[in-house]
Amino acid sequence: MKTFFSENTSLKILSLVFATLLWAYVESQGRIEMNFTVPLELLNLPDALVISSEVVEHVDVQLRGKETHIRNVSSNQISVYLDLSEGREGENRFELSKANASVPSNVEVTEINPKNLSIYFKPIPQKKMSLLPELKGKIKRTHLLIPQKRSLYFETGLGLQSRVYVL
Repeated sequence: MKTFFSENTSLKILSLVFATLLWAYVESQGRIEMNFTVPLELLNLPDALVISSEVVEHVDVQLRGKETHIRNVSSNQISVYLDLSEGREGENRFELSKANASVPSNVEVTEINPKNLSIYFKPIPQKKMSLLPELKGKIKRTHLLIPQKRSLYFETGLGLQSRVYVL
């Protein structure tokens, strides 16, 4: 057994190097990259804010993997999401990275475009409005109307500031 390791050592090392290179070459063959366009999912919008700027609806995702695996991937197996929970009033910059993508396990994300997004947030304005109910028309005999004092009802209107103050 000692002679097995000690004889022709240089030839054995050369064979091992050649086998490793051959394995690397064979493994690298058949790997391709393919682009997919998928919807961008916006998650965790802060409660008191609305998005006031245009946001891209779709992003391009470049995947790499063995040809047989890539050819079996469809765009509905890929999702890209952006967590907006850290958003504040005004301009916010978000970066999309590989961590924002969910893809099948046998392929990898090489690139997402656009990488950077700028999103503007505005607070949701509230306006107190007083409403006075008014009864119009006749009440059917089958309905019972219980007289009550007229009183003001206060409601809170939520929405974009430019729309709420018109009310």
